Amino acid sequence: MLLKLTFCCCPHCGRTGTMIRHGYLRWHNGPKKSGIRGWRIRCKKCNHLTEGDRTWSLRLGDTLCRRWLSAKHLWDFIQSLLNARSINKAWEDARRKGFPSSLSTAYKLLRRLDLCQTVFRVHLCVRGPPPEGKTGVPLFHVFAHLKEVFGNDSPIEAYQLSFQRDFLAVT
Repeated sequence: MLLKLTFCCCPHCGRTGTMIRHGYLRWHNGPKKSGIRGWRIRCKKCNHLTEGDRTWSLRLGDTLCRRWLSAKHLWDFIQSLLNARSINKAWEDARRKGFPSSLSTAYKLLRRLDLCQTVFRVHLCVRGPPPEGKTGVPLFHVFAHLKEVFGNDSPIEAYQLSFQRDFLAVT
């Protein structure tokens, strides 16, 4: 992703090839767990002293904003949900794969995914048409569309990198 910075256009001055990495976006989850969530980017040609702060963030796809779950853990839970068709069974299956969460968090995640459904549909329809098949749970159709557009490997990470938005954003 950083290699593509030279091809990015500055949103403030319009120049191309002037983007540089300015710092990190970090997250902390206790004294022993921390990591990099993204990078701060700025234009080296903009006058930052007179024009104010002209930096913006470029997020990595493997972390979820304001969540301690990774994109991989969430995708494992979604895959388990698609296979089990029950939240309790999906949670048990994802727990065996290392899903670090309680059953109540799994219910909250499902409610959040249901709220985000319209945002997913709008973004995914820009990338490709939805798959055929109109029966079943509507949220599962969104997940099938996500798999079709971004592949089976890590579609949540690809979604976040592609749109530079949080996967669980409601707006």
